[in-house]
Amino acid sequence: MEWENAQIAVLRRVASGETTWQPEGRAPQARADFDATIEHILALHHRGLLQCSTPIAELHGEAQYADVADVVLTPEGRRVLDRADAAPQPSADTPPTRA
Repeated sequence: MEWENAQIAVLRRVASGETTWQPEGRAPQARADFDATIEHILALHHRGLLQCSTPIAELHGEAQYADVADVVLTPEGRRVLDRADAAPQPSADTPPTRA
């Protein structure tokens, strides 16, 4: 569920107009978080939910990626986001159900 929530969060950021992504800083944790975000963008791209340019490789330091641009939702990405937004959200007071 954590992976799904992270990818829905990426779709929401793109839907709100974020098209170019760069790390928030040079600290190792900021770079690791950014690399994880780029992996989500690439997975969403692979699934046809986003379009994006090829990420720029980080040539200096421990990170994999320096930035990615031209990130946009596809029509299917918009549908997935609309379905996620329409789904009932679990309450913090409600225990999870078992299948």
